[in-house]
Amino acid sequence: MKIIHFILTCFIILLCTKAATSVNINQALKQKLIQSEIFWKHRAPEETTSLRHGNNLLVKLTNLSGKNIVVEIPAGFMFTAADSTKQNMLITENMQFDLLPLASESKFTQGYCCEATDGSPDEGDAYKIKKQATAQLQQLAEFISKNNFEGYAVQRAIWCVSNKYDLDDINSEDTSLTHKLIDFTGGLMNCSPHQIAQAHTKSQKQSNGFEKTITLEIPIKSNTTEVWIVIQNINNNSLQTVMKKQRVEKGILKMTFGVSSIDLGSGNFIIRAYSTDSPVVEKKFKLDV
Repeated sequence: MKIIHFILTCFIILLCTKAATSVNINQALKQKLIQSEIFWKHRAPEETTSLRHGNNLLVKLTNLSGKNIVVEIPAGFMFTAADSTKQNMLITENMQFDLLPLASESKFTQGYCCEATDGSPDEGDAYKIKKQATAQLQQLAEFISKNNFEGYAVQRAIWCVSNKYDLDDINSEDTSLTHKLIDFTGGLMNCSPHQIAQAHTKSQKQSNGFEKTITLEIPIKSNTTEVWIVIQNINNNSLQTVMKKQRVEKGILKMTFGVSSIDLGSGNFIIRAYSTDSPVVEKKFKLDV
């Protein structure tokens, strides 16, 4: 009897358990199964000055249905900025959200700028899920995901496809990464073997993706201090916001930034850190194309 009772109990549990339905993000949105909230949130202590990429896209999905669902967002999907002057973001990993009825789940994902000519995101900028990227960008994102690549070399490979940057703009301290990205991206762009070989030679002359690295040490007097950091030209016009009114802990805030003429152009620049209780900290630098 005990065995029969156990079998019946398991059978009832199986009948009552709802199997999760797997849906693509497009299908989930079209059927209004979910609600999405996506924001750019600074996380890393070290950023590129352009803030063109990073593991900073916070994606929150809420299950509006009465059933268990698994929502998949594939590598190569594009998140569209609510502000049309800001860059759209390409994700380079496959995301999966396991959602119980009416439940929410939040995850950070690696986002890369799709258009080098658009503005970089600021803290709290909102994004929408609207469309997939072009076929070439999808292929590149899938290649990046498969090989677990990340960093500024990846960002430049994306710009080669989206903004027709030169292949030799792809470079990294990791020579193997550089070569693989140049080969694959060159194939997507229908470059000749000679052009790809030239890109390898030129990229080897650069040690990494930046011309200069700048370190700021900012004294923080209290835990209520807010810090914002901007890059300005010699006329004191702000070009890019590196940190926007972010609260930091008391002590010495040490931050390192890579700067590149590919992002900023050539000329003389100043990176300035402002805070609510300390003097302005600044450093001047020059970039050549």
